[in-house]
Amino acid sequence: MKRCNFRHHLAAPVTALLLAGGLSGCHITPTPEPDPALSALSAAAHADVSVLSGTDPRGAEARERHAAELDGEIRRLCGHREDGSVPESCDLPQTTERDPSTGGDPSAVLPGSAEFIIGKLGEIPTESVPRVARMHAELAVLAGTTPDPSTAVREMDPGSGVGSVDVDAAREALDWEYSAIYGLGVAQAWADPEVAEVIGRSIEGHRDLAEALRGLLATVPDADPPVPAAGYTVASGAETPEDPASALAAAVRIDTDSALMWQAAAGAAEGALWRTWCVLAGSTSVLTAVPLLDAAGTDPAAAGLFDLP
Repeated sequence: MKRCNFRHHLAAPVTALLLAGGLSGCHITPTPEPDPALSALSAAAHADVSVLSGTDPRGAEARERHAAELDGEIRRLCGHREDGSVPESCDLPQTTERDPSTGGDPSAVLPGSAEFIIGKLGEIPTESVPRVARMHAELAVLAGTTPDPSTAVREMDPGSGVGSVDVDAAREALDWEYSAIYGLGVAQAWADPEVAEVIGRSIEGHRDLAEALRGLLATVPDADPPVPAAGYTVASGAETPEDPASALAAAVRIDTDSALMWQAAAGAAEGALWRTWCVLAGSTSVLTAVPLLDAAGTDPAAAGLFDLP
């Protein structure tokens, strides 16, 4: 078998992407107020806790954590006085009533909250997007499903394209998906039969995303979608598969890096539709990674997929 390297030059450390445009302190205005979109997401998270606490402890724990993170983000953005205190105008009302559209059905709560996040993505502050993207990914894992990115974006705006400011980002993301498909193919060749089957399903997931991205770029004049390269180089610190154990480790890293790449891309997105596409692609990638993480005996949370930057 011909041995090939599988990472392209685009496979830069994801942590660098996440740190770019890092969070900074806020200047206080004369009458600061909580961000309305984040406040709506916080209220939904608090309401979810009250509904799920008796029926879904894991979901309730996740939403309680999300509520606390959102409350902290709202206060950080709202500002503080020189003595460190938060102005009274930044206080958040604690809403515990669930949106009646769910009918109080616990099984509808998490999918409904994920959908609510998507509806608010165009309104939340750019620097808060990576946090919210990871919350959405966790909801997708807990619910076991997430919408197809292209379908969801078309429903938002049937005539939408990527938008000129996001074409380069979409091209880079497509190149990343090509590298992931290539790398997973190398890992699959070294894996045990059972794991190879799981990797095969992951490859199909990445092919689906790549095909959707090509279709999205096809709507933009002169976008010039990239084609797969002949080969890819190994990212710094990554191990080339050479036995079943290293093959599984490489596949897990590729899938988790892909999810983190999409979450970082969402944080850098300037257009609301492309931001939505990236968040949904990130959650799709997390769902794709779950079977491989299970094979490796790793919980998605332990892999850092839900860590809030």
